Amino acid sequence: MEYMQTDVETKTASQKEIIRSHIERFGSISSLEAFRLYNITRLSGVMYILRREGFLFESVPETHVTSNGKKSRYARYRSVNKNAQMELGV
Repeated sequence: MEYMQTDVETKTASQKEIIRSHIERFGSISSLEAFRLYNITRLSGVMYILRREGFLFESVPETHVTSNGKKSRYARYRSVNKNAQMELGV
């Protein structure tokens, strides 16, 4: 019997490709951008999988003041310098 990916695995693979491509093209992404642009609701989960696969990203905490004056905190994920990745063999 041939192995078939589940819907979750297929969706995850697609999200990984989308996020990796976005970061390579634009340098960074936040969870709000991932949701607005790609309908990806759990960016941290996608980043966790990418890190386990050896891709290097840094999490940079950011704060945004909402329209009602409250502070909202979130992470922006940035690509690590390509030279650093090469040195680590990634």
